[in-house]
Amino acid sequence: MVNVTKANFLEQSNDLIANLPNAAFVAIDEEMTGISIPDTPRPPKDDTPEQRYNTLKQVPERYSIIQFGIAIFLRKGDGTQNEFDVKRYNFYLFPSSNAREVNLNPSSIEFLQEHGMDFNRWMKGGIPYCTTAKATEFVEKYRKRALSLLKESDTKPSPACKRKVELTRPEDINFHARSMASLREWIDSARATTNDEGTSFLLPPANRFLRRALYESIEQEYPSLILEKCHNSQIRVLRLTPEEKLVRRERQRKEAFEHFVAQELGFWRVFYALSQANRGMLDVESSIVFAANKDDVNLKTGHLGKASKIQHSQIPIVVHNGLMDILFSFTHFHNPLLPTSYHECKQLISEYFPLLYDTKVMTTEGPRNMRHDNTVLSQLFALVVQPNVVSGLKLLNADDTQTHEASYDAYMTGAVFFGLVLAAPPSDSDGNKIINPWTSTVSSADENLRNDDNGGVVDSFDQNAQSILRQRFACNKLYLMLTMYTIDLTNVEDPLSRGMHINTTFCVSGNDTSISTADIVRCLTSLTAASNNVEGAGLHFEIIWVDDTTFFVAAREDEEDRNLERLQIQGKLIYEALCARFRSSEIVCLRDYNKKRKETAREYGALANIDSNKKRKSLWRFWTWFTDDKADEETNRPNKRRRIA
Repeated sequence: MVNVTKANFLEQSNDLIANLPNAAFVAIDEEMTGISIPDTPRPPKDDTPEQRYNTLKQVPERYSIIQFGIAIFLRKGDGTQNEFDVKRYNFYLFPSSNAREVNLNPSSIEFLQEHGMDFNRWMKGGIPYCTTAKATEFVEKYRKRALSLLKESDTKPSPACKRKVELTRPEDINFHARSMASLREWIDSARATTNDEGTSFLLPPANRFLRRALYESIEQEYPSLILEKCHNSQIRVLRLTPEEKLVRRERQRKEAFEHFVAQELGFWRVFYALSQANRGMLDVESSIVFAANKDDVNLKTGHLGKASKIQHSQIPIVVHNGLMDILFSFTHFHNPLLPTSYHECKQLISEYFPLLYDTKVMTTEGPRNMRHDNTVLSQLFALVVQPNVVSGLKLLNADDTQTHEASYDAYMTGAVFFGLVLAAPPSDSDGNKIINPWTSTVSSADENLRNDDNGGVVDSFDQNAQSILRQRFACNKLYLMLTMYTIDLTNVEDPLSRGMHINTTFCVSGNDTSISTADIVRCLTSLTAASNNVEGAGLHFEIIWVDDTTFFVAAREDEEDRNLERLQIQGKLIYEALCARFRSSEIVCLRDYNKKRKETAREYGALANIDSNKKRKSLWRFWTWFTDDKADEETNRPNKRRRIA
């Protein structure tokens, strides 16, 4: 593992970008300054992801990333073996002075401190970053600077449109005369500071007005000299040979490139590389962003360097319960504010990362061999990463770091992903061999991603392979805590989790508080015991409590033998059993329940608007009571804004 700060960012980000095209998959993890908004009530379990979104988006918009951990799982040999070399990178991120503010959540900071977080390294050496819009500006700015440094002339004469400075104050005239006299004396006597870039002479400190006057006089009298502004308001005068000018120009090119990569783009460079690799469009050769040094920069592109064609297969990005990790990355490297619409946010994720796997979803939604009751990452790592899994992984930069250090958690995430895939059945119920996620290319359902606006054409993908990867390994699905739903990035509607279906899930409300889970189980025992009954055989159900008087019961699909017709029959049996046992309760299917909630929300919104208008009228009457024109309060009331269709 390598801790990456400003000091070694260029070297380590170059190493990561060079390794990406050979990766089978990449796992990421983040440590943040906060993961929840204080005093926010616990969300209801029956909330849909869309209903949860407005509260959820406040967290990544408020807090910051401390560490961004990346584990690259590199193919060995010809890539057909299930063996990988693993490289880990632990990036410390800290915003530049003109970027976002840093908010700290006390409980999160205490937790990280207990697990050995180096806050001094974070604040002193944290890598800056920028958004995609700013990165585009920085690329164009650097391109112009780099092109200017390649020109033969080093002098920059003052623009002809500017009037020359005229000194009128005696003290300014005397300062200018003394400075020019000392410069002439230096030129005549060759007394100077000597280095690899020739001889130089420092003029006395001066304000901006006097420096401009000196610039104009020196450029007119000694056009062959080179002038540089120093940090202490002085002008450095350089007298160079042609060879020394070349050395100076190379130094300036090197400094400009390093400043562009490490101080302006910062970690956005790595984020963009991950996105392009995930899209299968990582073009190291033509992109200014991915150049390893000043000599590799392709100044002809003039943009971020989008690939003209597919460079390699799409490289999966793997997370564990990674929705927050992804949303945090967008508020840091795309835009400080997430889209207001939940569906726009899903589309944004798909545009940047069209091939995602969440091990939390895999272990709750996948085949029986992949399922585990304990889905905490460290516990899952202990359960899944068995000796046969470890033998296939070789850490190239191992150390003694522990959990809750981002790069180690990223490694555990990738190792769990590897172990879960190995545990999955090698073939489906029809005997067809199941391909591994890292041996196939799955493109996004978005047509724009398969036919890129910049000329890139993503090669065609196997719809059947995509379906298998989604069914077996929950491709492009993200886990959402404390809810019955799973976020599906491919479809508009989000499905219920754990094999539940919206038509065979029932809400039972208005119950007596004495009812317990055991009562519900006993109610359904006769159904599960009816193994000789074709309709009731193999019944699986889920019980979810919303509050003390409301719960959900759902018929679940068998993960090995998905049969929607059988599920509907079993759902009907569950509904009848619930109606027979809880006669005084209200029982509706989830589809009708959600429809009713939406209608109630619309009615509540209308009532809230009416109440708000009443309050505004009351405030207006209260204000006019203090004025002299009480009789004209109705005529003087502000007009409503015209409604725009």
